[in-house]
Amino acid sequence: MKKVFKLLIFFLIALIGTAHSQEINITLLNPKFSVSSKDTFTLEIQTLNETAECKYSNSPLLKFEDIQSQKNIFINVDNHVHRIINFTDLENTENILRKIYIKCKTSQDIVNENESVEISLRVDSSPPVFLESGAEPSHVIERLKTNLIIEADDEISCRYDDTYDEYGNMRYTFEQEGIPVISLNNVSFSRVRKQELNQTTPIKIHDSENYTIFIACMNRAELISETTTVDFSVDLNAPNMILDYGPSGFVNGTKVELYIETNRDSVCYYGQNYQNKFSTEHKKTHKAEIYDLEEKKHEIPVKCIYDLGGSDGYKKIQFTVDNSPPENLTIETDTFVCNNDELKAEFEAKDNIGVSYYQYKIVDSMNNIVADWKNSDSGAEEDGLNLVYNREYYWVVKAVDTAGNPSAEIRSSGTVVYDQNHTECKMESLPVVSINTYDILNGKKVSLVCVDYGGACISRQYYVLYEDDPKCKSCSNCSFSYYTAPVDIYKTAEFCYKVEDNDGNVVEGSRMIQLTMECSSGNDGCCLGAEDNVCDEDCEINEDPDCTNKNITSNDKDYDGMPDAWELKYNLNSNDYYDYNKDPDNDGLTNFEEYNLTLVYGDSTNPMKADSDGDGFEDGDEVKKGTNPLDKNDAPVLTEEDKKKDTDGDGINDITEEECGLNPKDKRDAEKDYDNDGLNNKFECERGYKLRKADSDGDGFTDSEEYNKGTDPLNKEDTPKGSLLSVILYIFPVVIMIILISLFLMKKSKKTIPPAKRPAKITQDITQKQAQPLEQEQLPFQQEQVQENKKAESSEKKDIPKLDAGDKIFRRRHLLKNKKRDHLFDVFIDGQEKKQKTIKDKRIKKESSAKINKSAPKSIFQRLTELITENKTFIKLDILLKKKPQDSEKIDTLAKKQMEKSQDSLNKLDKLIKK
Repeated sequence: MKKVFKLLIFFLIALIGTAHSQEINITLLNPKFSVSSKDTFTLEIQTLNETAECKYSNSPLLKFEDIQSQKNIFINVDNHVHRIINFTDLENTENILRKIYIKCKTSQDIVNENESVEISLRVDSSPPVFLESGAEPSHVIERLKTNLIIEADDEISCRYDDTYDEYGNMRYTFEQEGIPVISLNNVSFSRVRKQELNQTTPIKIHDSENYTIFIACMNRAELISETTTVDFSVDLNAPNMILDYGPSGFVNGTKVELYIETNRDSVCYYGQNYQNKFSTEHKKTHKAEIYDLEEKKHEIPVKCIYDLGGSDGYKKIQFTVDNSPPENLTIETDTFVCNNDELKAEFEAKDNIGVSYYQYKIVDSMNNIVADWKNSDSGAEEDGLNLVYNREYYWVVKAVDTAGNPSAEIRSSGTVVYDQNHTECKMESLPVVSINTYDILNGKKVSLVCVDYGGACISRQYYVLYEDDPKCKSCSNCSFSYYTAPVDIYKTAEFCYKVEDNDGNVVEGSRMIQLTMECSSGNDGCCLGAEDNVCDEDCEINEDPDCTNKNITSNDKDYDGMPDAWELKYNLNSNDYYDYNKDPDNDGLTNFEEYNLTLVYGDSTNPMKADSDGDGFEDGDEVKKGTNPLDKNDAPVLTEEDKKKDTDGDGINDITEEECGLNPKDKRDAEKDYDNDGLNNKFECERGYKLRKADSDGDGFTDSEEYNKGTDPLNKEDTPKGSLLSVILYIFPVVIMIILISLFLMKKSKKTIPPAKRPAKITQDITQKQAQPLEQEQLPFQQEQVQENKKAESSEKKDIPKLDAGDKIFRRRHLLKNKKRDHLFDVFIDGQEKKQKTIKDKRIKKESSAKINKSAPKSIFQRLTELITENKTFIKLDILLKKKPQDSEKIDTLAKKQMEKSQDSLNKLDKLIKK
């Protein structure tokens, strides 16, 4: 039986060994790093043990025998290597990850049926592009060490050298550092690579030398980037320097954050005699907050002591605190407008240090926001609006001075929007001028027509300006004549005009009258320029706005290539030839280019609106990038260059600025602080805080308070510890207990027993021992009070009934008990253990010397109230909290100790009273 059992064991071991020996281990040979540079390539794998056949599929659940398509079957090369020569599953899938599942069969017909190998494949035909490169630090002045840092748009593996600039020749490889790092075939890839250089690395750093390092990188498709160079210098003898410090200029509020940046690690101090230390030590950047600043100019001396020795650094931080907002803010607007897509306003305010900018929004009579808060220098013009006719609109404006103080919001008077046919609009409309020409023998006859809706043209003037006119060079300084009849012109000239209607509206302009000319070659009558006589071979309509083009129809009176109806639609001047080359919406396209898009898209863009389709991209940008500026769904794909574009150079890319509500073309708004929470707009925008709300998460703490204390300004549940609220929660129960005990004692003191007569001898002794010192030291007004009290007592004694012996004994015991209680209370309050008479004498003398205006001894309730009032602990806590809000742990500890001490004292007092 034992032999059979042993044989069974050997059989199982052999079976397991055989199965293990037939284990299929599959690795990818090509593409080497699972990414191919072409979408058709040779797919090659290798198995650890011999395999007869391998197949792949797009599902791990598909069985081996069910995979029958020839394209899914590998060619067996040598029972270990298997390949598919033209693998086409990744055609047209640039940078799209695809997964395949491989199963193989051994010569013993064993298949990894339930353990198919998953392989991820991708196509990337672009070499990596560097986003950032440099050395940190680039000027080595402290230690012989720096870091080469490379960031790319793809996962990369990098090499570097100080001699060879080609990737294949570079001798050194970046260490496996990056975020994150993917290691394939002993090669690591990541988007960020870092390599330290020091005295022990292949390229050794030495003092007083300059270095140029060549760096090139390979992506997982084995495509090589361009070589970049990183320069850095070493100078350990460089002088100590303070690189930056602040704040400067004007600031507001009662607290300011000081900051210092040094070129070496240091410890910095500030204030008179440098008695205050910055909280950060042995660093290059130091910050500290100072409080309770007055409105004046401040000079704060700063001293920095460097870790490596050398000369100390000295600076004076100078700034002026100004908390006075701008005043006398005025808003000028129209009482009505005759179009529903535009509103204008002018702002003005006064401030002793100057107005930095204005903030405004537009609302209608129903308080609907038409244009949300924006910034402006002195006025604003909002176009592209969709206003409702016969509705009133208002500007809400506030001025912000140089220190960041905002004025109160001011609301403008209303502007009513009327239709063009409204009586007011017809009365206010400008006169319309038409210049008509007729061919005459050897010249042209020019007529000046003026039409005014709702009024009349009362004056028409003109001047014919020839090129060689000796009297004037432009229409602005010519002597106009009154127009009475058409004017004959026999050579090319500029026809200047000026008309006025009965409402005082004046329209001025000019029109180039071009006589028929012949080109230097050809006979199509279409020239590149009205002055140069150079022919245009194509002579296509709208391509030659400055020519006399026989194909231009009569609906273009000024011959600028833009039809009159189109110009009137967008409030352009159909009689102004030169407006074809203007760009009123600053989108990079001239008026003529915007109209000419009709040939491409069947309609033109709006020359008065920079972004016609409202997709966030200006018309000029869309034309350059080949997308339709009239289709909101056809927007350009943001490139890395677009994402990093920073038009105003304030350190925030344009996209982020628009998301935060900042102006990508205004550099100044980044350093401003819209919500006055102590953090500038750039700082808040980069971290996702709300720029116009001092407390982004609404937890009762400003963003700057939370940031400085290490809590999350965007998480309502994450609040700073040691706040004023926590101190109040500690102290509040103690105060309540003291008040309750005081009320208890006061109530108990009221329950007195009617006085009984004392024996004559006892009364005489007490009167002599207690009353005599008072009479000796009492002030005049106190003596008068005592006499009045004696009279009152004598009148009361007449009404007191005589007491028997038992009542006298009871009263005497009661008085003795009260005296004992007073004695215990005095011992508790003053901490003395003297006899009752000595305590009372000293107290009386102390009151007399201090001239206390009280004729009667203080009650227990009064003494307890004084004790609470004289306790300075709560005041100290409040002062400490204001001066050092960061010391929250100390405050918590102090509050707990005070609560325990107060509770212990109250317990002792209660025990003494009970006794």
